[in-house]
Amino acid sequence: MAVLSSIPVEMRDELLAGVEYIKTLANRFQNLDPVMVDLFGEKLAERLCQKYTGHWYPEKPMKGQAYRCIRINRHDRDESILEACAHSGLKYHELTLPKEMTLWIDPYEVSCRLREESYPYTVAKFDPRTPHLPDPSSRVPNSSCVDCSTPTPEEDSSIASSSLPSSPSLNGEDSDSGIDVNCDRTTTPPMSCSPTEEHIWRNPAVNQVRNPLLER
Repeated sequence: MAVLSSIPVEMRDELLAGVEYIKTLANRFQNLDPVMVDLFGEKLAERLCQKYTGHWYPEKPMKGQAYRCIRINRHDRDESILEACAHSGLKYHELTLPKEMTLWIDPYEVSCRLREESYPYTVAKFDPRTPHLPDPSSRVPNSSCVDCSTPTPEEDSSIASSSLPSSPSLNGEDSDSGIDVNCDRTTTPPMSCSPTEEHIWRNPAVNQVRNPLLER
């Protein structure tokens, strides 16, 4: 990814893990030109890097969470994804993104929720005790090692995104409070409500955790 050099080292692992996950969902049927998908990923990483700079707090990972979240539903299209489409030649309606999805890219963890009423799950997790490496290739998954399986219709609320309105919407104000009625994840249910260890798929090479619902 050509934009790597412009991403601050302290957010590189998490940002690229989130971008690769979005790329996987956006092209889960492998119908898009892979060159255009890679360019889409580069432009998205570039845009998110600009947005997150000055709003990234490794010492307080939840701070600024609402501002950093990527949210898609029947009323909202994430502005960063729209810009990445515009600069990569892809059309938003070509992406096979879920109708409802919220992705949080925070220091040390990337997590996702497929439906508004569903519980968040972990996409990728990084040990805060492990220094971020200048070369992320050994820790961040690339498109070839992220499983491209598809959410079931029940979890996805169907795939088509063409019914969404054409105007972009930016998620929340930059209060850096981490509090937002739609994007905050501080109300995560207790551990008893989370996927158990035996139900989680792990890729030990990248310390990645994936929701089992996406592995069907």
